[in-house]
Amino acid sequence: MTQINGTVQDGYGKVADAFGANFDDHGELGAAFALYVDGDCKVDIWAGVADGTTGRTWDEDTLQLVFSTTKGAAATCVAQLVEAGKIGYDAPVASPITCIQPADFVPGTDVLVLRRVSTQLTALASLDSQQIYVQNNNDWTDANNPIVNVGVVANFTLLAKDGVTSADLRQYQLRIYYVSPCHRYAAGATACSAGADGGRPVPTLRMLELTAGAGGARLDSIALAEGVENLQIDYGVDSAGQGAAQDFVTNPAGLADWGNVTEVKLNLLVRNPQATPGHVDAKTYNLGLSGAVTPAGAFKRHVYTQHVRLNNLGAAREAP
Repeated sequence: MTQINGTVQDGYGKVADAFGANFDDHGELGAAFALYVDGDCKVDIWAGVADGTTGRTWDEDTLQLVFSTTKGAAATCVAQLVEAGKIGYDAPVASPITCIQPADFVPGTDVLVLRRVSTQLTALASLDSQQIYVQNNNDWTDANNPIVNVGVVANFTLLAKDGVTSADLRQYQLRIYYVSPCHRYAAGATACSAGADGGRPVPTLRMLELTAGAGGARLDSIALAEGVENLQIDYGVDSAGQGAAQDFVTNPAGLADWGNVTEVKLNLLVRNPQATPGHVDAKTYNLGLSGAVTPAGAFKRHVYTQHVRLNNLGAAREAP
C-alpha cells in the first residue's frame, strides 16, 4: 500500500483514499493534490516518486506542469459577464476588442487572441523591464495573489511555502492578430485613413503584442503581412473527448464547446499590394464555414488555409 504524505482534515479522509487508490489500483507513479474550501486548506497530500529513473521521491515542493488550468475560470468569468448583460457572445461591434481602433479594423473579419504563460521559470534577478510576468503561490487567501506586472523586482512580493524564497515567476505573453485596412498611416495620422499608404491603402495582417516600457505596460502594433484582406477562423470541437475534432463551427456554442476546442482552421484571403492593369477578378473565394466572398477589382488573390492543433487539450485527451 502506497504511503500518503501530508495533511488531511477531519471529514476529508475519502479524498485521501481516492488519491491512494490511484497508486494501488491504477499504477500512478507520483502525484500531489490539494483541496481548499473557502480559502482553508482541507487536503494537502503527495506520494510516489518524481523521477522514475533516479527514484527521487515526490515531496511537498515538487514542481508539476499543470497545463491550462485557468481557462475554465476565465470562461466562467466571461459567462457571468454575459449573464449580467455586460457583454454578448454575438453582439455586433465595429471592432471586437477595445484595444483595436475601429478605423484600424476591417469589419467582418475575425480576430485571433493568443495568451500564454511560459513553462520556463524566470529568476527574480533576471527580470526584463520590457516584459510582463506572472507570479503566484499557493496562498489563495492573499488578495495580491497572483501578481501580473512589468518585470521590475519591486513589483513581485509573493513568497513560496517556506516564507523566504520568492514565489515562481513566469513570462506572460499576449498577442492579438487582426486585419487592418492599411499598412502605413498617412503623415500625422494616428489611424488608417484614405490617405494611408500614399493614398492607396493596402490591407495588412497586424499583431498587437503586450510589452512594457518607461510608461508601464503597452500594446505594440506590428505589421506582419501586406495584402491580407480577410481572416476567418473555424473551430474544431472535440465533443467525444478523443483528442480530435468531430465538428467544425464558426462560433462554439457556450462554455462546454469552447472548452472542447482542440484545433482551429485559419482561412486567409491575400491580394497583391498593387492592382494589375487589365485584370478583372471575377472569382469567388471560399473562406471555410463563414462562406464565400467575391471581392472583384483589379487585384490578383489567393486563399491560404492552415489547420493548427491545440496540443494542450488535444494531446492530453489522446488514448495511450
